[in-house]
Amino acid sequence: MGFENGGIFFFQGPNADFGYDGDVIYHEFGHNIVNQAGNNMLTGGTLMDSYGLDDSPGALNEAYADYFAGAITEDPIVGGYVGKKTGMGEGIRRMDHDLACPDFWAGQVHADSWGWGGALWEARALYPQTETHAGTGLEI
Repeated sequence: MGFENGGIFFFQGPNADFGYDGDVIYHEFGHNIVNQAGNNMLTGGTLMDSYGLDDSPGALNEAYADYFAGAITEDPIVGGYVGKKTGMGEGIRRMDHDLACPDFWAGQVHADSWGWGGALWEARALYPQTETHAGTGLEI
């Protein structure tokens, strides 16, 4: 498919084209940002520890990609179009939740991303996302 030359590929199913969902597009670009950071712990894959296989690097990658999408759209729900079209509810994932480990731990990177994604979203809420321009009084 030419992955070595770059590219973003979106799933096209019978109910929804993921390429039509802005959140999904921003999410995929978020993966590129994480990969450009060059940290192997965040780019995916699986670790082996004394308990077996650990998908934490992949889950972190998914959480950061979700966060980038949500920060751009100012919406904690990722994949709203796809979620509704495929019967998954409001979206395919969300970051505004009160789940605690192990409630979100399932051994699959997208499901396991909920914990860190939620923590990132909660941390974002601690800081104002707009400010008032002193000269004009307009929010920026």
